[in-house]
Amino acid sequence: MSERSVRKPAVAGSFYPDNPEEITKKLLSYIGDNPKNKNVIGAIAPHAGWLYSGHVAGAIFASIKIPDTVILFGPNHKGLGVETALDSSTAWSFPFSDIEVDRNLSTKIADSLPSAKFDATAHANEHSLEVIVPFLFYRNRSVRIVPISLSNYDDALLAQLGKSVAEIIRGKDVLIVASSDLSHFESDDRARSIDTETIKCIEKMVPEAVLKRAKNERALCGGGPVHALLTAGRVLGATEAKLVKYATSGDISGDRDRVVGYAGFIVR
Repeated sequence: MSERSVRKPAVAGSFYPDNPEEITKKLLSYIGDNPKNKNVIGAIAPHAGWLYSGHVAGAIFASIKIPDTVILFGPNHKGLGVETALDSSTAWSFPFSDIEVDRNLSTKIADSLPSAKFDATAHANEHSLEVIVPFLFYRNRSVRIVPISLSNYDDALLAQLGKSVAEIIRGKDVLIVASSDLSHFESDDRARSIDTETIKCIEKMVPEAVLKRAKNERALCGGGPVHALLTAGRVLGATEAKLVKYATSGDISGDRDRVVGYAGFIVR
């Protein structure tokens, strides 16, 4: 693992632009020219194509400080690789730059948690974290990432992951970001009803309830990542998961018959 290995972008040109100038233009439109630097423990951000969810992600990352190190929990949509997968790459490539992976912190997490393994397969074609990283880089050109892909929906193992990460970063300036969209392919009215209940669960900071909604009602695709973040946040003293912005894809497309819900939170 000492040799340099760079993950290539999987969804540049589809989920977000593949032209550096166009990426910067889009990020400016989402984040604005007067972002804040509020210290928080974590955030929850959507991961759809920027056309639909970029404005929600932008509202989150415009409101908080992005430190030099960010841990990312994302769902593994394709189910490839190990269930709790740290990326073995040394950097992620984007049209605008390479973003370094914090290998020291990644190794500490792997060493502390038997279920966590280095596995590039889980990350290679997965979009859930890739679409978020440019927002981090836009706010902090020195950012390093610790990408963790999750196809694990076991409550005890996710709790262990959250607690282990919290103890490792305690006292350090590290942000945790969980990647998740909400309800999928319901009518707009139905989606908003489902999402309202999910938002309440997240705001109450009860990881088990969020995971139950993900398992039983498919109310969000990132139940594991959100569980791990909320668990870590509680260990680190977080008392609030605050909704920053909510929308559905219908707000952009105008199609209210079949939408996806998006919500952004800060955990502090």
